[in-house]
Amino acid sequence: MLLIYNFLSTIAVLLYMPRLFSKKGPEDRQVFISERLGLSSYTKTDIWVHAVSVGEVIACMPFLKKLKREYPSKKVLLTTTTYTGQKIAKDRFPEADRIMYMPVDTCLCIRRVVRTLRPELFIAAETELWPSLFNELRQIGSRIVIVNGRISNSSYSGYRRISYIMRKVLLNVDFLYMQTEEDARRIVDIGAERDRVGVMGNLK
Repeated sequence: MLLIYNFLSTIAVLLYMPRLFSKKGPEDRQVFISERLGLSSYTKTDIWVHAVSVGEVIACMPFLKKLKREYPSKKVLLTTTTYTGQKIAKDRFPEADRIMYMPVDTCLCIRRVVRTLRPELFIAAETELWPSLFNELRQIGSRIVIVNGRISNSSYSGYRRISYIMRKVLLNVDFLYMQTEEDARRIVDIGAERDRVGVMGNLK
């Protein structure tokens, strides 16, 4: 399954390349491209937090600041996928040891990044499920946690159709903190183990 996923995602990266180079928004296009393709320079980190865009970054901000206050010696990396998320992250979380773009989820882009960063803990906000990333993290012994997890109606329908695949992805996750009981029920229904799922409410 992962082999097919990586094959298809690599093709997607190749098809995405022209758009990547012409994309408007990032002030430093070279940084954007090198980080999305996993070609930047990296150093060891302790905790890697991923928040896709503006909404996720803002929701996670109190958690991120408390994390840095309580574990000041830990290096915290924050990644986003979008340029707007990146801008908000840099404006609101100067305490981060590094803020960068999330590499595209294919082993071609992600393997070198993971094996250089070697985080003790990876935290994803709002049910971001990345098959290649999670697999690479497990290979080096990182713990994986989802916070503020939610499953929308449309996502739920889509995930149920590929529950066999999702079950394998979710087995890599150590714990999933969902927003509501319904979100918890849905994530279990698509493959998460019940004893790895809890309800935390909404970070917002």
